[in-house]
Amino acid sequence: MLTFKAERVRIVTEIKKVVLNRNSSVPIYHQLREKIRKHILVQELPAHTIMPSESQLMASVGASRATVRAALLDLEKEGWIYRVQGKGTYVAPPRISRRFRSMISFTEEIKGKGLEPSSTLLRAEQVSAPALVREKMELEPQAEVVVVERIRFADGRPIGLNLSHINADLCPDIQNRADLSRGSLYDIINDLYEIRITKATRTLESRQCPEELRDVLEVSGGEPILLLTGVVYAESGRALDYCVEYYREDWQEPEVLK
Repeated sequence: MLTFKAERVRIVTEIKKVVLNRNSSVPIYHQLREKIRKHILVQELPAHTIMPSESQLMASVGASRATVRAALLDLEKEGWIYRVQGKGTYVAPPRISRRFRSMISFTEEIKGKGLEPSSTLLRAEQVSAPALVREKMELEPQAEVVVVERIRFADGRPIGLNLSHINADLCPDIQNRADLSRGSLYDIINDLYEIRITKATRTLESRQCPEELRDVLEVSGGEPILLLTGVVYAESGRALDYCVEYYREDWQEPEVLK
């Protein structure tokens, strides 16, 4: 296992390979920010990995202190890094939004971070599929879905609200056959109906938190939240779920190293 010093030297060596285009219309600090961000992603740097100092970055890429600071400030605002006064700059723990690059479930994601996932079930009922849901899932006009609405928690802290529209034809009576407040909904579906998920289309955006969700997610007025919408498909190719999920953007703050 590399020491902090050795890890910092390794990263500096990699960043020395960065070439900034000073003839480009893209600002230098923007280029540097993107190079560091991509390095964190491609190298899959673990949370709390120590990053090069401002002076080391200046020497590595030949940029001014103002340019380096601007790039680091943007990365900090976006949640990629965090700073500890007197100690340095570190890779931030992945926010909930980073899980949207994969098909892992909320339960898997939270457990993978060493936290305890839990849910409060608000609603589980079979209804006629609304027009938008029928369109997204390509369902027949008479189709029905099971609406499952849950507040999601990590270590007891509310971080999201999930609204699923489960294809009732694929999962008949699921609202009465299982405790939907526990565990992964897709694991329950796999266990009960032997349906495996093989594909998902997802759209992620940031927007102002709706007033009706502020108390649920403990978000102040004007604060942004993440909105995920998408369709999950069964191995047969049929649409299984149209999901609408809201998450706090600040659901996990970087831990201070002591």
